[in-house]
Amino acid sequence: MTALKSAGVTLSALNFYGGDIPGGERGVASHPDRQEELAANISQMVEIAERTGCRLFNLLYGQLDDCWSAEEQEACAVEAIRSAAAAVAGFGGTVLIEPLTAGLNGRYPLLTATDVLGLLDGPLKDVPNLSLLFDTFHLGSNGVDLVSAAAALGADLAHVQLADTPGRGEPGSGAVDFAAVLDALKSAGYSGVVAAEYKPTVDTASSLGWL
Repeated sequence: MTALKSAGVTLSALNFYGGDIPGGERGVASHPDRQEELAANISQMVEIAERTGCRLFNLLYGQLDDCWSAEEQEACAVEAIRSAAAAVAGFGGTVLIEPLTAGLNGRYPLLTATDVLGLLDGPLKDVPNLSLLFDTFHLGSNGVDLVSAAAALGADLAHVQLADTPGRGEPGSGAVDFAAVLDALKSAGYSGVVAAEYKPTVDTASSLGWL
């Protein structure tokens, strides 16, 4: 809280516990043996939300593991997502589900918007406070037409993150047409936060020229 107040900023989004991210893990929601860890973190996140006003929470699905079938892992993830969504619903929180880049995140099964929507419009269709996290780097790297996806999904998105592809640098360092993507989001009715989540190819101040 002290850091937020000193910087004069608010906390818009936060990740739930995702396991050993530096060690290569990408979430634990789909791992039956990690649910106690996740449940403890969900309680902590509620406390953080109450103190900071944060209302968006990213829950990484987790990588496939041969200890369980894909169906068992999906069932586990669905229940974990339900629990997280219920925990934050009371104060208007939304749980975000994020596709990740193939080849960089182990056996992470959610690669496209279609993959995520298969959950949100399928076994989780009765949970209202869920949304796809629209990250231009991950989706673009996996071959998604970003402009078409923004136009089709923009009205239902709760959070957008920008990074170019290839390279995950600042907008303008790769091949993404950000003007077209942002125009499509606006035309579709998106009114949420647009966050910059990139690795600058130059110093940070210089990388902000796209703004």
